Parts: sequence; structure tokens; C-alpha cells
Amino acid sequence: MKPAFYHQIIVVLLALASLGATALVILAVVRRDMQRPHAGDSLRGGADRLEPEPSPPVLALLPDFQLTDMAGQPVHRRTLAGKTWIAAFIFTRCQGPCPRMISRMAELQLLLEHHPDWPAIRLVCLTVDPGHDTPAVLVERACISKADPTHWLWLTGSRDAIWRLCGEGFKLPVGDNPGDPDMPIFHSQKAVLVDGRSRIRGYYDILDDAGHRSLIRDLEAVLAESPAE
Repeated sequence: MKPAFYHQIIVVLLALASLGATALVILAVVRRDMQRPHAGDSLRGGADRLEPEPSPPVLALLPDFQLTDMAGQPVHRRTLAGKTWIAAFIFTRCQGPCPRMISRMAELQLLLEHHPDWPAIRLVCLTVDPGHDTPAVLVERACISKADPTHWLWLTGSRDAIWRLCGEGFKLPVGDNPGDPDMPIFHSQKAVLVDGRSRIRGYYDILDDAGHRSLIRDLEAVLAESPAE
């Protein structure tokens, strides 16, 4: 054989070797990316579930309370014992942040309803306008929001009880605001994360994407805690 022919064979072999090495690199990268957890994996569970973040601190212990759900049944602190819940104070005739807060709670329901710990999670809307927001009114609003009644509670009660729970228990502002017809009652737009022992673990502006992400992160951490923590 001529030297030129040998040279051509060598070139072809080197090219094939290069292609093989490139293929191996590509396969390694694909395998690494498949094994790497992605954002949102912690909500899907399974082998790729993200390790939880460090637990958020305990900020306060809620006092006992007695409110009323949409069916007219009493709800106490012990009713939610063992559940991790997200609370938001709203009222149905609010023309300020409340409609968006309720929409965010609906998004949370859609996000969490496939979570492996969904049976231990509750969403809770508490009205600061109980004179208007009777159980019947809350039923109507819950239907509009497509709320799952077994996981999303809408609570009313006496004004004194709710406002005291809001201010003294949840440490959130609430009061009359007669100068604003769209917002006759002022209140916080923060959502509150409460653990299964009725302890406040965080406050979040759920109208803000960063606040929404922080809530999900801390929810995962609280759900991962052992009962004794």
C-alpha cells in the first residue's frame, strides 16, 4: 500500500476516535443533567426530591381561637393541629389587594394539590369583615375560586375574635379605614406559614414572586420536620 493510503486510514481512525470521545462527553453531560434536581422537583417528590432548606425559626405560638367555617361549624386551633397551614386575612368586598391574594391562594392550591404531603396541608382565608362575610358569602367566593373544601378553609366569626386573633395572635395590623371606599378595612397582605403545633414560622408577601418562592421553600422545610421538632 502507498503511504498516502496509510495516511488516509490514520486520519479516518483519528476522526472516528474524536467522534467517539465527543459522544462519551455528551452522554456524561446528559446523564449529569438528568440526575441534577431542578426547580420544582421538591413539589413532585420521588427520587429527585430536593433536600429541604434549613427550617425557618419559630416566631410565635398562636393562641386558641373559635371561628366558624363555611358550613357554620366551629373551628378551633386544635382543629388544625398536626396540619401545616398557610393563612391569609382577606374580605370579599375589598377592592384592594384581596382579589389578588385570593388568586394567589388558588395558585397555591393548584401547585400543592399533587404534593405528596397534600393531606397534611391546609389553606386558610380569614375574613376581617365578618359582618358582611357570612358563611353563605364565603361559600360563594370559595366556589368562584374553585376551592377544595377539604383543604381550603374560609373562616368567619365575631369581629372582636377575628381582629384580636389577627393583631395579637398573628401580629398583623387590622383596623377601620373609612377614608377609602375601596378598602374600608386595612389589613396586611402577608400570608403566614403555621406549623402543625400552631407556631408561626414565617410571613410572606405572596403577591411578590420572591415572597411566593420563599413561602414554598419554607413550607417544604416545615413539612420535612419530625413531629418532635
